[in-house]
Amino acid sequence: GRAALLLLVPRSAPESQETMGFTRELRADSWTVARGAGLAVRVGGFNAAIIDFDDELFGSVKRVVPLVLGVTFVVLLVAFRSIVVPFKAIAMNLISVLAAYGFLVYVFQDGIGASLLGLVPPGGLNSFIVLMLFTILFGLSMDYEVFLLSRIKEEYRRSGDNAASVVRGLSQTGGLITSAALIMVVLFGSFAFTRLVATREFGLGLAF
Repeated sequence: GRAALLLLVPRSAPESQETMGFTRELRADSWTVARGAGLAVRVGGFNAAIIDFDDELFGSVKRVVPLVLGVTFVVLLVAFRSIVVPFKAIAMNLISVLAAYGFLVYVFQDGIGASLLGLVPPGGLNSFIVLMLFTILFGLSMDYEVFLLSRIKEEYRRSGDNAASVVRGLSQTGGLITSAALIMVVLFGSFAFTRLVATREFGLGLAF
């Protein structure tokens, strides 16, 4: 006899901005009358769980991203004995990740081209997918980067000619890297034809 459960069913979808905003408003309310009567008010349920999950996930981004970038920089610094090369590699790979995010925002948030995929845009991105895309895309891109630069480094050790080493390194690895990338584009792109929106986001983001 010391607890009560009130169920609220909003008119908008559970993951919509309106419903999320409403849940945050309920949590931010001071509930002066209730607290004055000695009652403690808590807001839970599916919407609140999504908000808590997002807050936890994006809170971890502040730790994950600097850690990934820092470790990558150190590894490339040791491997190639250069400061410029790690900075350039990290910058280019970050651009590719941000481009994938932008593409997903166009399709899944703004709905541009969503009809071509038979998709009803959810109006936002899955927070779990955002973090997973960063780690996987950055890792894949850096894998290609190291493969390319290692070949250029080998050529430079052999000839000592910087320009010629870049040309030979690119010519010898370009076809292989492009072929491997095309295979992954086809593989990840096939996820676009699944029914789960999160799986579609994940596959199309990796393919892009």
